[in-house]
Amino acid sequence: MLSGILNWSARARRAAPSLAEGVAALKQGDFQTAMAALRPLAAAGNPEAQRHVGLMYAQGQGVFQDFGEAGYWLRRAAEQGDAEAQHSLSHYLSSGEGASHDGRLQMRWYSRARKNHENTAEENRRLFFPHGMGIEKNLDEAFEWCRKAAEQGHPGAQSDLALMYATGQGVERDIQEAIILFKQAAANNNPVAQYNLGSLHLKGEELPKDEDEAAAWYRKAAEQGHLASQIALAMLFRNKSSSPQDMAESAFWWSKAAEQNDIRAIYEYARILSLGLGVEQNKRAAQRWWLKAAEKNHAPSQLQLAKLLLSGDLGTPDVGEAVAWLRKAGAAGHLPAQLLLAQMFESGIETPADPVEAAEWWRKAAEAGDLGAQLRMAQLYREGRGMPKSPQGVAEWLLKAAEQGEANAQFAYSVLAANGTGIPKNEGAAEHWCRRAAEQGHAEAQYTLGVVYAVGRYGRRDIEEAKAWHRRAAEQNYIASQINLGIIYIQNANGKEDYDNSVYWFKKAAAAGDITAMVNLGLIYMQADNIDCDLKESYRWFSLAASLTSEGSEKLKILDQAAVVAKLLSAEELKEAANLAESWRNDYLRPAA
Repeated sequence: MLSGILNWSARARRAAPSLAEGVAALKQGDFQTAMAALRPLAAAGNPEAQRHVGLMYAQGQGVFQDFGEAGYWLRRAAEQGDAEAQHSLSHYLSSGEGASHDGRLQMRWYSRARKNHENTAEENRRLFFPHGMGIEKNLDEAFEWCRKAAEQGHPGAQSDLALMYATGQGVERDIQEAIILFKQAAANNNPVAQYNLGSLHLKGEELPKDEDEAAAWYRKAAEQGHLASQIALAMLFRNKSSSPQDMAESAFWWSKAAEQNDIRAIYEYARILSLGLGVEQNKRAAQRWWLKAAEKNHAPSQLQLAKLLLSGDLGTPDVGEAVAWLRKAGAAGHLPAQLLLAQMFESGIETPADPVEAAEWWRKAAEAGDLGAQLRMAQLYREGRGMPKSPQGVAEWLLKAAEQGEANAQFAYSVLAANGTGIPKNEGAAEHWCRRAAEQGHAEAQYTLGVVYAVGRYGRRDIEEAKAWHRRAAEQNYIASQINLGIIYIQNANGKEDYDNSVYWFKKAAAAGDITAMVNLGLIYMQADNIDCDLKESYRWFSLAASLTSEGSEKLKILDQAAVVAKLLSAEELKEAANLAESWRNDYLRPAA
């Protein structure tokens, strides 16, 4: 009888799965078999089994994802000194996985049930989640478990502990301690630590700036397949120089990162192939890479793929496919694609012109805040292209552009506000936006303010401010302001200085061929009281003005003025005056040979 019992026990022991069998099943993805083997071992106190069971619950492998159970088993293993469990528990404590604020399904169900039946909900929680529903965030405890794992030489824990010191997470910030730990982890070939050491050397603050040292650390991590290090190396060599060797090195690491399906790397590597930067130019290969990213809804790749299809570099341009990709990118809100579609359908060069679709893409770009598109929308509403004419639409889009600081839009909107076009008349808004444009150097706005303050249009007349704004426009060779300054100075003349200023600005306008300025100069020199009367100068300006004026009554009036002055001159003086006029004409009005 006793021997029978012993034989049964032996068979039972042989039937019980081992730790190795459970781990093997886990590696093969047979999670149910793994859990069946590991759970009893974990319950019996095996720390490695406890760690595997905890991680299976955390990742939902063969069981319903349950961070309460994960925390329970990881903690049991960690308390027995399992470094991997200590590190994993630290990670989950840092992030608070499945904690009470979490939005996972079981937490939502529990919160909903508590509102209706609190006691029943609490009983069910204890029944179904005896170890809690999550791992509450606790940075202090996370630090302690990470420290314990690091002290056992766990490279990942050393790296994470370094990050905690570097960021002050769960411990007082200590960058020097972080560097020591990064170096320990890097020496143990931890790619994250190697990447961070590379970044510290590249930044050059806590460690000496050394691009070669940075590249060496990045390379150690990149060769282990660390994606961020591969991208960092690619960018470092791209920015280092334009030598063929550096460009080739950059291209190599972009290709490695692209092979890991990183969207940004795929895009960059395709661009490199398209342009032949550090590699042999290969448009077909670029197309394949951009297509790979485009199919994952990467809008910049969709745009570049479309441009390649339109270019004809792959053969006959495929406008239909290009437009299809552009529409996908545009619909996803990619501004450059929207602008290209708007231009294509407006111009009708690559595809038949479609003003309505062009207007829709201009609108999308404008709504995304593109300044040029906003100005274009105002123009389309003014012209009625692709949409009905609308003064209100013009005003709406000019205001949006004005609010972005575009001076032309600010001035145009001020004109609409002053006239009540498309919006209610509003002199306050008109003055505000005109001033905003003028302060940016918009000459016409400066001229307008000069006129406004000279005549008192907005309720206050201020000659000094009028002169100030006209002067700013006049200094930009805005002729109307030069003339108005001349008029203001002579109308408000108080001594020779004002007459001199008037003459100065009239001559600036006259030098640009303005007839009104020439006539005013003729009048000033004929009858001014506060400067020396100079009839030869008067005749010169009248004769110049007459020579530039078309036949008609206006020209006759100027000739009459010149004749009056001519009667007061001797024959010799008249000849001198005519020579002065010809000399000035040669200097200012005749184009250089």
